[in-house]
This record gives sequence, structure tokens and C-alpha cells, in this order.
Amino acid sequence: MDLRERIQSALGIDYLLQRELGGGGMSRVYLARDDRLGRDVVVKVLSPELAESLSLDRFERELRIAARLQHPNIVPVLVAGNSDGLPYYTMPFVRGESLRARLTAGSVPVRETLRLLRDVAHALAYAHAEGVIHRDIKPENVLIADGIAVVTDFGIGKAIDVARSRQLGDTLTQIGVALGTPAYMAPEQAAADPDVDLRADLYAWGVVAYECLAGAHPFPGKRTNQAYITAHLIEQAAPLSERNPALAPAVATLIMQCLEKDRDRRPDSARAIAEVLDAALSTSDSGVQVRVSAGGRKTGDAPDGPSIAVLPFVNLSADPENEYFSDGITEEIRNLLAQDRVLRVAARSSSFAFKGKPTDSRTIAQQLQVGTLLEGSVRRAGNRVRITAQLVNAADGYQLWSNRFDQELTDIFAVQDEIASAIATTLRSALRESPGAPAPVEVPDESPAAGQRTRKPVNPEAYDEFLKGRYLNHRRSHSDNDIHNAIAHFQRALKLDPAFAPAFAGLAESYLWLCVFFVLPATEAFAHTRRYLRDALALDPELPDVHYLLGELALYHEWDFEECERHTRRALALDPNHPEALMLVARVSMLRGRVREIDDALEASVRADPVGLGTRWYYVVNLYCVGKFQRCIDEADRMLSDAGEYNDALRWRGKARCALGDVAGGLEDLERAAGLTTPHPWHLAELSIALSANGRTDEVRRIRDELIERADRVWIPPSAIALAQRALGDHDAALRWLERAFQARDFLCVVFPFEAMFNIPLPGQTRSIREDPRWTDLVRRVGLLHEPA
Repeated sequence: MDLRERIQSALGIDYLLQRELGGGGMSRVYLARDDRLGRDVVVKVLSPELAESLSLDRFERELRIAARLQHPNIVPVLVAGNSDGLPYYTMPFVRGESLRARLTAGSVPVRETLRLLRDVAHALAYAHAEGVIHRDIKPENVLIADGIAVVTDFGIGKAIDVARSRQLGDTLTQIGVALGTPAYMAPEQAAADPDVDLRADLYAWGVVAYECLAGAHPFPGKRTNQAYITAHLIEQAAPLSERNPALAPAVATLIMQCLEKDRDRRPDSARAIAEVLDAALSTSDSGVQVRVSAGGRKTGDAPDGPSIAVLPFVNLSADPENEYFSDGITEEIRNLLAQDRVLRVAARSSSFAFKGKPTDSRTIAQQLQVGTLLEGSVRRAGNRVRITAQLVNAADGYQLWSNRFDQELTDIFAVQDEIASAIATTLRSALRESPGAPAPVEVPDESPAAGQRTRKPVNPEAYDEFLKGRYLNHRRSHSDNDIHNAIAHFQRALKLDPAFAPAFAGLAESYLWLCVFFVLPATEAFAHTRRYLRDALALDPELPDVHYLLGELALYHEWDFEECERHTRRALALDPNHPEALMLVARVSMLRGRVREIDDALEASVRADPVGLGTRWYYVVNLYCVGKFQRCIDEADRMLSDAGEYNDALRWRGKARCALGDVAGGLEDLERAAGLTTPHPWHLAELSIALSANGRTDEVRRIRDELIERADRVWIPPSAIALAQRALGDHDAALRWLERAFQARDFLCVVFPFEAMFNIPLPGQTRSIREDPRWTDLVRRVGLLHEPA
């Protein structure tokens, strides 16, 4: 029986080997089909020569440790086993190319390189925190999918080391040289030091980074493994600043520090590396030096880099009802510009916050942290449309570009594309001509320009219906009338043009909101969402909102955090400043227990959307969920100061006050919020906790009874009734309703462990519901293995 047959026999009928992908001296690599889950996987089989020296039990035991690694920049180990004494393991198949292939194809733009290197650093930081060292970081082990770098073979070197060293009686000199790739070995690895630690990975990262940014290995010209080993031990690499003078000094210094022979002189951690790259990318992306105040809000001067806010175009049509059309044109142009990776484009919600307000351009630019503003007007008459647009330098009011377009509505996409392309070209040119502009390498010509993506022609009437639907979705309130009307417009659009992907995406978003507003049960709402997103994806896989909404679906209904991250990464690859996708990154990081990553994602979302109430509200919510209650209160105070009586800011401030023990102040906020709009079921449940904490149990009982009675007629999330039962101290009833929530796929299940209202001390209650084994089992079944600290 040959090797392929042996492996197929060991894998069983669930996997079908398809072809050999290659491999080196240590392993053979195959592509296999996982028929049970309908996906492709990679099967890596260790060579017979290596396998003979291993303890198979120890190898599998160590791989189980590596299999715990779950991170968006790490390709996880799925299954480990052995076939007639040959160890193998499986990993997801990543559709993309290796960093080695990318380097071989030609030079990589500096900004893209820094982003890939940052991804690798984040993978190392996470793995090191989990106690796993890679030991073989090299371009072949870095895969690129959708512009994101993922690291493969984590923990394999350690597994071989442990399994082999004990079989050979700790002949560490032989092992130290055999494991790893000589071209990327740290000096201590090359010297077979038995105490290799995480700093060996930082050295290898430095070699990879040097090779990417200098265009050559730090020790070029070596032809043998021994020559590389000698170089790592005694030679000094030429300063990277000499090989690439355009590189930011902080980055060049960092990489040379990683290449220090003495491991004590290297950076302290991969996280420290990632922070330097974050700062470098932030500066090169926007030119703005952002400061974060104690409350988390960002401040900063308007940048002189390529950044823009598209302000709402003024409706000059005779019919004021055409407001939806001018708003829609504005948003379409903004979305086209967002496709340009060189430009930083303010979020729609921030730009539209200034609609109808007499605010001067310099103030707008400072608040949105942009250097330029696009202003315009739309006049529609029948099937003809006139669009005027002008691009303004916010610092001095100088007009950089302007034009007027008179077209038939059938050519509306062409007009939008022309405006976006002209603006992108103007900003790129201005950036290069600016005295303080980055070196040309920082603004790669191959980066796609706005407006280059081909859009299919659309029926003008269908497009008009789509704009009406999207306008209503943006205008939504806790009343569902706008959402139902939006659905009707999207359906009419699809009747007129069945292949119009954005209308399917609009329908999917509408049903998502009907779930969030507790109008439809999660199973019903998300079934519609899933169906329409699949239709949209089949017609146009490049819509950022589709991938963002697929991430929401995966998180809140399917409880598949890995799938959520995959779609979120894709959404951000298509629109790097998509604030909702950035906020989703923060939420899934919290749910997966990666608390240290939450602030990074939140800050990125606030930077993309510094004025929009939705982003600021979400910032408040996440501060609450991670237990930063005082910061939550401070930020809610600022929102209320800026926006007046904003009911959701009052709600979350009230909950945070209760969590800090100020139950009287918390109840006051929750009651004020309830007076501003009809409270939804979860708001009533929160009120029940605050009322109970203040001794008003009769009112709690009325709320509980009302929710149960209404549940016979309309959709009431079982989680809300569970919280009301908890307010009355009936933990058994509360846990029964929580089980109903689980069975109903109540979208709030994913936040149970982070909802402090389940843990607030109540009069006469001495036991926390979280101490009940049924609570722990529920959290485990949802997939929330990480309780908040």
C-alpha cells in the first residue's frame, strides 16, 4: 500500500484525498475534501524518516495544544492522527497564495507589506500569550487570502521537538539544527540552545520583514544551510534604512532590533511589534496623529493626506420628496471612493450628521479628521438629472476640482463613476505634489482607484426604488413602519430588475433590523436575511455590506465566530473604513475572550466614524460589556451633551450606574429613556432589574406578567422574560426561559455572559444565577467559552 492509500485509509470515508500539493523534506501535503462539512482541507503527513524518531502519543498531545489556537491570522489545526505509524494533521484549505509566491511575483507595495507583517505579528502575539511558539516563521508559512495574512503550522515545531527529543534521549544539538528553516533561524536556534523561547519567532519575523522591504535576505548570497547558520551567528545585516531609504525610521529600527544576535536586545513581544506597525500605518494612511482622551474619544487636527468626507448633496429638485434621491447619490459616490485603498473616506453617518446644519467647512473637516470635502447638488426632472460637484481643500477653502453633469437617469452609474474617478485622481495627484507627502512608494500606482470596478447596468426605475428603500432603512426608528416600507421598495426594485444585487442586500438588512427591533423571531428574520444575502453574493461578491451582514448573521444567529471574522475581514478588505464592520470586529473579539484587541477595533471604528451617533453608541455598549462602567458613563455623558435626550445613551448609562451600585441613578436614567419612546421588551426587562434593586417588586411583577402575556400574541424574546424572572429572584424560571431563548436562537444569547444586569445584587437574593451549572452549560453550548473578567 503506497503512502496516499495509507493516508486515505486512516482518514476514513469522511475525507477524500484529491491531489498532492507538494511538501518538503519533513512532510507531504495533500488536498482533501471533507464531505461531511462540504469543505476543502489540507492534510500534512510527516515523512517516514522523521516519524521513526517521534513518540506519536506525545506528538498528538502537543498538537492538541496547538489546536486550541483560534485567531483570524492563524490557520488552525483541525484533526491530528497517525496512519500505520505516520503522523498527520489537517488544516483548513486557504484559497490564496503564500508570501513567498507574492514576493517571487515582484515587489510588494510598502503599505501592503506592513499590513501583512502586522497580521503576522498579531498571530504571534496571540499564540505567544497562549504559550505556543512557532519556531519556523518564513514566507512559505504565511498565506495571503483576500489581502489578509494568515500563519500556518503553528505548534508543529514544538510538537516535533517534544516528541523527538525524548525519543532520542535529549540529543538536542541534532534536534536544534533539524527543526526550523536555516535561512530564518534565530542564532540560539542555530546554536541548538535548549531554551529557545518566543524571541526566536521575533527574530524570524525580522528576517521575513527585512526580506520583504529590502527585496533581499539580510544575509544574501548564501547557498547552503550551514552558510545561513554561520551568518545568523556572526554576521551583521546591512542597516535596512540603507536598503530602503523611503521606509519610516521607526519601522526600519524595529526590524533591525528584531535581528539582534542577543535575544535580550530584541523587542519584548510581538504585540510591541504590532503597535509600531499600527502607528506607522496610521500615519501613512491618514497623516493624522490621533490622541485618545481618558474617555476614549479621539481628537486631532485635520490631516494633509488623502482623506475626504462626502457631504450630503443638496436636493434642488422641484419636489422635496426627492431628498431620498440626492441622499442616495451622495452615498453611492462615497461608497465608490471607499473602494480606493489610497483614500481614507469618512463614514456616511458622520458626513450626514452635518446635513442641514450651517457649519463651516474647516470645522467639519476637523471633526471628521479629513483634509478635503466633496460638496454638491442634485436636480432631477423626470428621467434627467443634473449633478454638480466640487472638491474643496478644507484648510483654505480652495477649490481643487469641480464639474457639472447633465445626463439621462439611465447613465447615472457612469456619472457616479466619473465623479469618483476624477476625485480619486485629483487627491492622488495632490498627495504626490504636496511638500510633506510620503515617498511615491507609499502611494502605489497599482492600488485600485475609485470607480474602476465595473457595475452592471440597472433598470432606472429599479434603482429609484432601491434608493427609496435604503433611505428608509437609514431613517429607521424603533417603529418598524420604515423598515416594512423599505422592504416593499426593495421588492419592487427586484421585480423590475431581478439581478440587482444591492436590492437583495437591502432586503437582508431590513430583516436584520426587524429582528433587532424584536418585531420578528430570530429564526424567521435571519432565514430571510440568509436567503437574500446568498442571492446578493451570487450576483455580486464584491459588495462590502453583504459580507458585513453575513458576519452579523454568523455571529448572532449561527454563533459561528470564525465565519463572522472571515466575512468581516472581507468587508474591510473591500471598504477599510466600514464602521459597522469595525464595530463587529470589536464585538467578536469580546465574545472570543480577546479583550486586548477590543480597544484597537473600537478606536478604528470611531476614527472612521467620529461623529455618527451609531458608532458612538456602540462604543458605549462595548465599554459596558467589557465591564468598563465608569468609562461607559463618561462617554454616554458626552453623547447626551452633544445629542440631547438620546434614549439609548440614557439606557446604557443607567445600566452602567446600576452595575456600579448607583441603582437609584440607574433607575432614573432607565425611566427617562422609557419616557422618550415606547420601550422594547429588553428595555422593560432592564427596568425590572433596576426596579427590583430599588425595592419596587410590585412593578417588577407587572412587567414580568405583561411580557409573558404579550408573548402569547407577539414575538417577545425569551431572554427578556428570563431577566424579569431573575429580577423576582426566581432563578429556576429564569433558566427555563433562557433555555427557551437558546432553542429559539434568540440573538441576545451571545451577550448573556457580558450582561451585568444578570449579576447586579438584588434585595433578598444571596445567590448569583451565574453560579448555577445550567448557566455555565448554556454559555458553553452557545460557544462562549470566555466569561468576562
